[in-house]
Amino acid sequence: MKIKYFLPMLLMASFLFSCADQKKEENTKTEVSAEFNYEVEQFGDVKILRYQIPGFENLTLNQKKLVYYLSQAGMEGRDIIYDQNYRHILTIKRALENLNLNYAGYKTKSDWKNF
Repeated sequence: MKIKYFLPMLLMASFLFSCADQKKEENTKTEVSAEFNYEVEQFGDVKILRYQIPGFENLTLNQKKLVYYLSQAGMEGRDIIYDQNYRHILTIKRALENLNLNYAGYKTKSDWKNF
């Protein structure tokens, strides 16, 4: 048998075997707390949201690492989008974040709240 016929058949066989049903775990429904506050903060029309993830405790360590790395990739993707809009925006963004974190003045005054 020629290799050009054998290789596609091997790839097709591996594809078919990878699609086999794996052991399905019971779907356990967990109640989501009605008292959970999804909206943390709001700046104009931009809202910061929190999420509850039922069953997160049941994930394996590798799955939790994958979730962490995917969230980090999403944050870096956000910076890439910012950078594509204006070349100095990341410098401005970091300066504003630094000002917000390290401001030594009174944060209760109306000027700070308006900032």
